[in-house]
Amino acid sequence: MASTAESGHVPVSCGKRPPAVPLLFRKTGLLALVTAALSASGPAFGQSVYGGGGYGGGTYGGGAGSMFGAPQTSFSTAFAGEESKTRETRKGEWVVEPRLTVGETITDNVTLAPPGKEEWDMVSQITPGIGIRGDGPRLQGSLDYQAQSLFYVRNPNDNGVFHQLGADGTAEVLRHHVFVDASAAYTQQIISPTGPVPTSNIVPTSNRTNVGSFRVSPYAVQRFGTFADGRLRYTYDRVQYSTGSLADSETNGIHALLKSGPQFDDLGWKLRYHRSKERLQGFPDNRFERYSGELSYRLGAKTEAFGTLGYEDNKYQTRRPGMDLSSRFWETGLRYHPTLRTSLEGAYGKRYFGHTWRAKLRHHTRDSVWFLQYAESIETTSGVENQNLQLRLTDSSGNIITDSQGNPVTVQVPFTLRIQDVFLRRRLNAEITFHTAKSRIRFSGYRETRHYQRTGVKEKGYGAGAGLNWKVAPRTRAITRLSWDHHDLAFLANRKDDYWRVGARLARKLRPKLISALDYEYLRRDSNIRSAEYRQNAVSLLLTKVF
Repeated sequence: MASTAESGHVPVSCGKRPPAVPLLFRKTGLLALVTAALSASGPAFGQSVYGGGGYGGGTYGGGAGSMFGAPQTSFSTAFAGEESKTRETRKGEWVVEPRLTVGETITDNVTLAPPGKEEWDMVSQITPGIGIRGDGPRLQGSLDYQAQSLFYVRNPNDNGVFHQLGADGTAEVLRHHVFVDASAAYTQQIISPTGPVPTSNIVPTSNRTNVGSFRVSPYAVQRFGTFADGRLRYTYDRVQYSTGSLADSETNGIHALLKSGPQFDDLGWKLRYHRSKERLQGFPDNRFERYSGELSYRLGAKTEAFGTLGYEDNKYQTRRPGMDLSSRFWETGLRYHPTLRTSLEGAYGKRYFGHTWRAKLRHHTRDSVWFLQYAESIETTSGVENQNLQLRLTDSSGNIITDSQGNPVTVQVPFTLRIQDVFLRRRLNAEITFHTAKSRIRFSGYRETRHYQRTGVKEKGYGAGAGLNWKVAPRTRAITRLSWDHHDLAFLANRKDDYWRVGARLARKLRPKLISALDYEYLRRDSNIRSAEYRQNAVSLLLTKVF
């Protein structure tokens, strides 16, 4: 296993270093010099207001010193209710929205150094960006790009540019039958949780890498009268890092599904096939193949019993040579839908690695949403990484800081990306959201373990978070967040880390396309390794103009 990145005050290695900024800009800050220019109304090219985050935020993204880490909250989400009508894209219309974010951040520990070795700094940012989205008759898509330029008052050698891109789209090639999904992402990620784990790009550290992903997935759907519905999909994924310590990967996968049509009432059936092959630079290929059949039967209007029987044939490295990775598997369970607002599914089964459980609960009330899920699965490190990157394009879960309504979510402690391996993943997560006319409160928690098959390493993490999004006034939003995460690195001298994050943001719409935000963030890591501990306070003032 490669050595982990250590904390240190090093130049940013991602992207091209911008030219030196004039002394006046570094000493007086950018906001005072550009506010007047940004306050002027721009041409009405686009409708919605996007801040420095958007789709391209990634793990850091957004504004320097962004209170929530990954990525900075798009300012439009702070005003989701007021902007919901203008954000819609009409059928056949494409909207182009250039923007510019400027900001100042002052922090008392810019490198996340251990206690007694802190250094303060003031960081300016200039982040031009562009958002494009459209909904045509046979093509829908979106693209968001930004170039985050950071300038340090005390340490100008750390000046750097971070490029962030997010794009996805769907094309209908043959009407109602053949489609193509495609997406791409480029952002910055933590390399190892044993080094400094910042919540924004303002921390200059070698424990960071650029990571890009690309996915293209053509698929065909076909209805066979009322007898069955079928789908066949091919997917190509690629994940590439800018550091040589992490292996690039590419995956080819085939997915097929044939399920019962409307003519089947109480008795239903499904046939599934999946095959994927992952090529990991410097490692043997990983192969996963699985085919199965499912039968389901309605026990009543609200309950359905189901059973699955299949066979899987896998190939990957393990610590136990000769271990049989191929065998029959089975699963049986119940689906319960007492109302349109409530659904519950649970299953028990057995695979080649042992007995398995899974469960999922969703419940909606007029003022709340409840969600609970537990699952056990075999995953690959690059596969999970790709899933997280792709989710940023369409969903606000995982490492995304806010959902589509601007609600803070838990930022999970990153697991060790240096262990590029197949692992057994057991994960439990829960979320409860309460909302009123002017506020939304979310509580969340998770617990996850990973057992890596080739290296034998075991990781464990768990944590909880709470957040509030409050409409203080018609043009003002307050967002607060508290989270705690525990990361157990038993393989590394039994190391245990605890992360604490407290954040507060006050965002105000100065004009329809001019948004300001004041952020405060407190970041802390406690550890049984004294040299790994750090504390950081950061205050940021950000201004975004959409043209």
